[in-house]
Amino acid sequence: MVHSDLVPYGLFLGYFDHSPAIRLGTDSRFSAKRIEAIRNAFSERCCRLAASRNTPDLYKPTFATSFGHTDDIAFSFIDDFAAISHLASCSPQLESYTVAHSFAPATFESNPGARLLATPEEILKKQSSRPLLAVTHVKLHGFLTLGFGLNAQTSAASLVLSRMSETLSLLQDTVLREEHEELFEMKPVTDVRISILDPVASEDLLILTACSNYSVAASLLAATRQITLEDLWTHAKNQNDSLQSVVENNRPLSPAKFTAKEFLDQVSKLGEPQRKAGEPGDTNATSPTVGCDQLIASTYTTLSVLGSIPS
Repeated sequence: MVHSDLVPYGLFLGYFDHSPAIRLGTDSRFSAKRIEAIRNAFSERCCRLAASRNTPDLYKPTFATSFGHTDDIAFSFIDDFAAISHLASCSPQLESYTVAHSFAPATFESNPGARLLATPEEILKKQSSRPLLAVTHVKLHGFLTLGFGLNAQTSAASLVLSRMSETLSLLQDTVLREEHEELFEMKPVTDVRISILDPVASEDLLILTACSNYSVAASLLAATRQITLEDLWTHAKNQNDSLQSVVENNRPLSPAKFTAKEFLDQVSKLGEPQRKAGEPGDTNATSPTVGCDQLIASTYTTLSVLGSIPS
């Protein structure tokens, strides 16, 4: 993805935690003014950066009011790592930030979920039709860093998009059958757009889910949490992607002595029930360790409303 078809960009996300005096103030107008002042300080930094770099299309800020520990999220497109510290120091209330980049377009080629993809710029601009945004940080299974981290990451991003597409198709069928009418209508299901990014952080994926019904976003994210390592390996083989190439070439994993294929074959079986020791053929199996074969180790999602300031 490129900005204006010319300039590669990164997406800066700043997370603001306002003081309790602002969030719980008895005068809501005072709280709104304080939040607006903090947003203006961030916007001013963005304008200065855009002017100094002669890039008027970049650094335009967008804001979202969020629910949970984080009270506000600021978004800005950047083209220079030096700008990160400048934006991050705009206010004491900015307690954390993330910078994320787009995956190569080939990551999602021939993916059935490609129709759902949108650039972060498109997601942030469509506030009227998709005003709700779920920002999800994803940490993959630690085993996937042993020798083929980048290959596993890109394959996982493709699989997450594919699983979300399958889930949306199921939701559409549910709506057509007029089930769960109190939760879903067709338009919120078909209007969802997704952006999957590569964060420069300890997490492995950053997912932006823009929608008009939080229940739809929650269903998509819940479906991704059910993906297993075996699903990843099956997806890699079906897509004939870089992870599949690494595994089939039997490249040894350093410093381990086993090959990538042997590794994945063993790890994908971690979630299978194990027979009781000394009782081969016993039909009673012990339960597997919960989550040991899950692709995603942990996620953290922030729900937000684009553009609004609480009044």
